[in-house]
Amino acid sequence: MPNRLEVNTIVRELGDTESEPSIEAWAAAMLKVVLRAVPGISASFNEINLPAGRVTGWIEPPFTDEQVALMPVYRAHQTDNPLLRDHLETGSLRAKRWCDVDPAGDIRRTLLYQDFYAPIGVHDQVGVALATPPGVLVAVVVNGTESAFSKHDRDLLDALQPFLAAGYRAARQRSIGDRFEQLALADGWGVIVVDDQGVVERADGFRNGPGDPFVEPGELLPQPLLRWFEGLSPRAPGSTHGLPTELAELEITPGAHLEVRAVFGAVAPHVVLARVPPETHPILTLTVMGLTPREAQVAVALATGATNRQIAHELGIAEGTVRKHLQRVYECLGVENRAAATLSVVMATLST
Repeated sequence: MPNRLEVNTIVRELGDTESEPSIEAWAAAMLKVVLRAVPGISASFNEINLPAGRVTGWIEPPFTDEQVALMPVYRAHQTDNPLLRDHLETGSLRAKRWCDVDPAGDIRRTLLYQDFYAPIGVHDQVGVALATPPGVLVAVVVNGTESAFSKHDRDLLDALQPFLAAGYRAARQRSIGDRFEQLALADGWGVIVVDDQGVVERADGFRNGPGDPFVEPGELLPQPLLRWFEGLSPRAPGSTHGLPTELAELEITPGAHLEVRAVFGAVAPHVVLARVPPETHPILTLTVMGLTPREAQVAVALATGATNRQIAHELGIAEGTVRKHLQRVYECLGVENRAAATLSVVMATLST
């Protein structure tokens, strides 16, 4: 069994990877630590979602062009890997070697071994699972030569499992958070982070809007969005590569439309992008940001430089009502005064 000092030393090294800004950078740094702890010819980090047909992964050192050319063989026959097959059958998170789950060496008679692993010099593996949604494998695997891994290697990787899993969860959240922040500011897109069932985990509003009136964390996407999300093919263009799917336009409420796209990961969470179509009237843009139609009218009038009295006269309402609407406008836009509200309204409606 690995001793505590050995494990603690590696855990400290894994802790240093937590500053990496994305899951890609974290995976690369983490795999280098794993390879120092459990020496092999390479190590990989994989997210495999068989029901959805989505696979992502990173390997250290990176594949050569010749090895990349063999990846279609891997994708076609990946379920012949005894580690993957064992995980799907048992759901175990324990570290295992090929010889632990395939003592007869049946893998050597498969096309996966003959046309993929053997040509790249892999004749043994030890791996550990980090997460186990049904039908999904998220794992760290070390590749080696013939009978490369000892019980000590397996047990060491087993001892590191909770720390690798924690690092993975944190890296995924950082990666989603960075994507969230960047996309929310780009081209008027709002960002909704959802699980496989379309339950909202996190949501941001549209351009300059701090909230989204249509979605709330912990709740399902509204029906028009949910039907669209559930109807997407897992093999839709871009869905297996972390890229947005094709643009669609949905009617969310009568007369109110949104442009939407999805960004699927191999495993949840996924990202739904939504924005008001650029040609939409400013009033609708502001209502999607969370204002009522009347509040949006007040906001648009405010942005013209009108006084409360002028707004009241234009809309046929009392000045006191205008003040109440303006207070709500300030809250929704996240501002504290007329000047800041005017700027927010102007910026939010520039694309219309």
